[in-house]
Amino acid sequence: MKKHKKNLINTKKIVVLIPARGGSKGIKSKNLYLFGTKPLVAWSIETAKNEKIVDRVFVSTDDKNISFYSKHYGAEVHTRKKKYSGDKSLVSDTIESFLKYLKLEIKYEPDILVLLEPTSPFREKKLITKCITKMLETNSDSIATFKPAKTHPDRCWH
Repeated sequence: MKKHKKNLINTKKIVVLIPARGGSKGIKSKNLYLFGTKPLVAWSIETAKNEKIVDRVFVSTDDKNISFYSKHYGAEVHTRKKKYSGDKSLVSDTIESFLKYLKLEIKYEPDILVLLEPTSPFREKKLITKCITKMLETNSDSIATFKPAKTHPDRCWH
């Protein structure tokens, strides 16, 4: 990483948001489902906590059990309103609600928000740092990661 970009990262307030609602149609309590030795949500919390550039890690949830385990693994909790926790709720609404909470309730405004979905626990080490570095190097306002599908997406829908 270039020295000036590393210094630039160090001046940024970086917050990770992990959206983990309690309801799930497919797998009951999937975000607390044991994946190996710990709940699914814990993997994303630990990924974020292991990144030196991350200042704060939050789990946004409507579920008391998810809240308990999130705190246990070192995350702060944003209590998500029920209207943002349904099957048809958009993650963008959760993000907007979370940013308002940070600004108005705890008087904290991050420079960079990282969204980690708990249902994607496999991440390479330092992925957050790599992504933010790339984002700053290219003067981008956002970045996303993807994994190539083994099956063409069009075939998945038939």
